[in-house]
Amino acid sequence: MAKIIGLGAWFPSNIRVNSDWSEEFTSAFGDRSKRDLVDITSHGLYTDIDDFSLQNMEREKSDPFIGSVERRVMDPDMPAYQAEVYAGQQAIDQAGIDPNRIGAVFSFSSANDRVNIASAPIVAEKLGIKNALACEINGACSSNIVQISIATALITTGEAEFVLLVQSNIMSRGVPMGHPASPGIGDCATAILVGPDSGPGHRILNTYSRSHGEYWDAVIWKRKGDESQNWYEPGGGFYLGSNDPAKTRELIQITGKAGCDTVVAALDEIGLTTNDLNFFVTMQPRKWIPVAITKLLGLKDNQTIETYEKYAHLGGCGPVVNLLEAVNNGLVKDGDIVALYAQGAGFTRTASIIKW
Repeated sequence: MAKIIGLGAWFPSNIRVNSDWSEEFTSAFGDRSKRDLVDITSHGLYTDIDDFSLQNMEREKSDPFIGSVERRVMDPDMPAYQAEVYAGQQAIDQAGIDPNRIGAVFSFSSANDRVNIASAPIVAEKLGIKNALACEINGACSSNIVQISIATALITTGEAEFVLLVQSNIMSRGVPMGHPASPGIGDCATAILVGPDSGPGHRILNTYSRSHGEYWDAVIWKRKGDESQNWYEPGGGFYLGSNDPAKTRELIQITGKAGCDTVVAALDEIGLTTNDLNFFVTMQPRKWIPVAITKLLGLKDNQTIETYEKYAHLGGCGPVVNLLEAVNNGLVKDGDIVALYAQGAGFTRTASIIKW
């Protein structure tokens, strides 16, 4: 086993509010054909959708801001790796360890500074970590929990004493203000430091992950201009879009059930049930999703947390931000059993069970 011994989160100071969008943007929301990634209609409705999710999707039909109020936006001149360095430093400082005892650094950057080049090596360099493997672990928005799983294995087998996990969601660079999904996207970086079970911290009891390739084309990077163009061919700028809008809609529609099923499976593997859960933490592609999954788990609404109106969707950083928010507000206490859930494009769903 292993333990979480440090957490960090960094946010840009620039706050973008709903009034920053033009009237043309809000009026264009009425055209369903222009709702790339936010086509939240009942068309092609998944048959097992829960009533709470359905009600909230119906409310979002007429809201161009899909429930968001504020979001943080990073300076375009700042590299993504620098945000990860700031978050990583917080996690190391919280744990109070020598950086050279860290044996591995895993990164995930939603908008990498270099195509196909991980930020982990330069993050390690900037943090003074000299004796580590540094590479990318990419499960899209589920990367944080996938990273936890691999870090736990390395520590349990003695391959590393400590492992630093960093994530950044700088999606304002791939979802510009004219994009229909832009109001629901916020920038952020987070970090998790994992250490041995023999020391202080919060024990990782289990992780569980499953991938579903039928959603591989649902959320992808595209090129402006020729929509069929490969990323490595000359052409227009990149933006986040979909090659399969029906599957994109379905992903939102099944998120409640996917989250519930994944957490239940993670608990079952270690002989626990949802009755043993004290708190649930997840990402927030929509404001209502944390509560939707909580309800399906049979928990109370106050056994979860969301920060969507303040930060919007933070991608793979969302679970860490919400966990920190819950801990700082006294909602998660020592000895609590906490479930983390995340899902990422591709499509991977994953959960981690932690004894706080």
